[in-house]
Amino acid sequence: MRGPAPSAKVTRPVISGVFPREKLFYSLDSMRDYPAVWVSGPAGAGKTTLIASYLGYRKLPHLWYQADKTDADPASFFYYLGLALGKSGKRSQKPLPLFTAEYLGGLSAFTAGYFEDLFRRLKPPHILVFDNCQEALESPALQEIIAKAILLTPPGIQCILISRYEPPPRLVYLLANRKMGSIGWEEIKFSLGESETFINACSKQKISMDILQELHEKTRGWAAGLVLFLEEMKTEGAPGSLASVRPERIFEYFAGEILGKMDVTTRDFLLKASFLPRIPARLAEKLTGLEAAGKILSGLSRSNYFIERRGTPPVYQFHPLFREFLNAKAGETYSKEEITAVKKAEAVLLEEDGHAEDAAGLWTQCEDWPALSALVLKNAGALLNQGRTQTLERWISVLPENALEGSPWLLYWLGLCRMGFNPAQAIWPGHCSPGRSSQTAIYMNGTIFRPLVAGLTAFIRSWGQKRAFNSRLAGESVKSMQRWPQA
Repeated sequence: MRGPAPSAKVTRPVISGVFPREKLFYSLDSMRDYPAVWVSGPAGAGKTTLIASYLGYRKLPHLWYQADKTDADPASFFYYLGLALGKSGKRSQKPLPLFTAEYLGGLSAFTAGYFEDLFRRLKPPHILVFDNCQEALESPALQEIIAKAILLTPPGIQCILISRYEPPPRLVYLLANRKMGSIGWEEIKFSLGESETFINACSKQKISMDILQELHEKTRGWAAGLVLFLEEMKTEGAPGSLASVRPERIFEYFAGEILGKMDVTTRDFLLKASFLPRIPARLAEKLTGLEAAGKILSGLSRSNYFIERRGTPPVYQFHPLFREFLNAKAGETYSKEEITAVKKAEAVLLEEDGHAEDAAGLWTQCEDWPALSALVLKNAGALLNQGRTQTLERWISVLPENALEGSPWLLYWLGLCRMGFNPAQAIWPGHCSPGRSSQTAIYMNGTIFRPLVAGLTAFIRSWGQKRAFNSRLAGESVKSMQRWPQA
């Protein structure tokens, strides 16, 4: 688990050519006394751009955290949040604690201690941004963590949460209790005046007021629609009318038109790069086989064409809406075999550069179980040391049964992952009675400890065979396993 992979996750996106939305800036200023602010709106609404530009224009110190579905593992969340603090220049201090096995039974207490420690290290004013929260907050555990963090937020510190959706039930009460302010789609979408200002500031062509008004009505103030409209104008000029009726249709139409006008090399690059959740600039050429890959990414990022630049050295990532569109186009353009070959080549390079989590996702999509198994074995120890047992278990759990049974070490790591999360299941109730000693009454449940013992047994057997080890010990271990109570 080495390398610069986490930098994009804990870095504010670099956004250029953004005009300040002062009305919303004032709204955010007016809510600075709230411990938290919830910012919501559809994909492409400009939520991330709004908060990133607000922090820049107001010159506010901040920690930026890009949430994703991997944060359903609390240990991953705490691990990366600690990296965000270290990235802010506070490396000289003792690192924040990791959510390791000894804390599994006390998530609430750990969360309280963790955020009290974190907030003590931040000098007010300071903003803690959680971007892209919609997938991560599907996890009840993360909802509890965020709720407690907000309740513990001291004056001068504020949490800003960015999501496509309204707050989940566990956080709604914070709005009613005035612990959290909100900015929603009605506030974020561009007014007619803002649409006009945006178009005129970004375009050298004169556009009639009738077209501007029609564009505003069709996009409903949707920032993504305005950006795509400007891209279309660069090649075709201002259209006489607009036929699309929904933001999604506008995106499909304009993005399809723009992609179709790109040269084949650039279009091929974008389609293949869209398989990657993050694109390290220094690997872009190797990942895609295109010498100009880095320049293309940089140019699209500067044009705000749905590609964000994060971290140093830079890591790029497509806006989710644009990535979904490119993925769909790639499926129409390439065969399944071609897509699998590209993903495998990309996974190899990502793994070599230390981007293990992104590589794991690609190996899973390709159903390349030997490659995923090798990745697990290479990174299992580091993940457990970081307390990220749920992440490790998720990787192992997608493997087919024959892959697990053929690898003692995979079974061993799976057993260690499960040992801490379900301690109550370690007791086999059907075998407990007052007349039995604790040694005979307590059995390990097959779903948790059987993999651990199976792995150790298989390891003993294979080690004994290779080392001419006395086979009696291995044989006795196997017999013990055969007598093990089934789940």
